[in-house]
Amino acid sequence: GKERIAQLLHEKHTHYSSGPFVAVNCGAIPDGLFESLFFGHSKGSFTGAAATHKGYFEQADNGTLFLDEIGDLPLYQQVKLLRVLEDSAVTRVGAASPVKLDFRLVAATNRNLPKLVKDGTFRADLYYRLAVIELRIPSLEERGAADKIAIFKSFIAATIGAERLAQLPDIPYWLADAVADTYFPGNVREMRNLAERIGVTVRQIGAWDAVRLQRLLALARNGQQAPAENPAEAVIDRSKWDMTERNRVLAALEANNWRRQDTAQYLGISRKVLW
Repeated sequence: GKERIAQLLHEKHTHYSSGPFVAVNCGAIPDGLFESLFFGHSKGSFTGAAATHKGYFEQADNGTLFLDEIGDLPLYQQVKLLRVLEDSAVTRVGAASPVKLDFRLVAATNRNLPKLVKDGTFRADLYYRLAVIELRIPSLEERGAADKIAIFKSFIAATIGAERLAQLPDIPYWLADAVADTYFPGNVREMRNLAERIGVTVRQIGAWDAVRLQRLLALARNGQQAPAENPAEAVIDRSKWDMTERNRVLAALEANNWRRQDTAQYLGISRKVLW
């Protein structure tokens, strides 16, 4: 995800790495609190300001400020942001003098900023101030099957735990293949959600139970795909899926000289499930 990559940039060996990492979702800033949240305020500057408060910019001083979904900021807030970036200084609400700052800024968006600039909904001067070095983050689908499986395995390991995972066989190939073939419109967060559900199930039963896990996979896929136009199409799709599973089981049996117990272990399922 974007925030994880921003954290990796923060952790690079520069003098900013030893400072704080402050992440802000620009799409969730209440209109009336923008100045206070970003610039901070002085004690007594307004009703309820019982103490001096440092805004996001000051909190990120000598570190990294990550502005997620920067494209969601309205125009009147963009100009206030630009002033701080140009001057490297912030004036708290209710204060008279500015505070000089030194921080690294990382901004991210899932929107087309050049198009927003052209449409007049994003300030050109702010865009050119931000777009010094641009990184395009590919989606899970663009990364390909190998990367999808590797990311999924890392989520599984984090959920099950390294010690518990070491007591289990490797993730069965049919599960890895199913993840590689699954489309995740919610990108990394959706994959992590599925991996956590599978990980919790495996941790509880102590095995890669094909019946339970395929049910979880089916639920995930049903939530992503539109229903078939008629029942006949659903039957055809199910038939194709059954044949694929049948061929995989037969291939596993042949690879293990038709020894059922060895084949079950190879597939990561119980002998009963294999039968």
